[in-house]
Amino acid sequence: MPSKTELEALIAQKWTLGNFIFDEVRQCFLGNMEIVLYIARIAEETYRLVGTFFGGYEVWEDEEHETPYRGAEQEVKQKVVEARRMGEEFMGYPIVFSGIVCRLSEEV
Repeated sequence: MPSKTELEALIAQKWTLGNFIFDEVRQCFLGNMEIVLYIARIAEETYRLVGTFFGGYEVWEDEEHETPYRGAEQEVKQKVVEARRMGEEFMGYPIVFSGIVCRLSEEV
């Protein structure tokens, strides 16, 4: 297994936005990149992720492939954040992002 320093150098080559620290106890990378997720209301208590903004980039979600979230707005925001917080891996180790927020988009 590569050392903590080697793992951090390797992830810095692949993930050039943000900073990542390898947590040896939890066996994961901790990322501090600010990520803003936007959801849109598509029906009563039903929302879908419409966009992700990070490091000056925007990614718009494909409406047909995005699973809707159901519940009250605040509950859905929390579900979306938690789903994205641990959604990536590098070299088999999870990447846990800390700077994620979710906002309601008025543009659908």
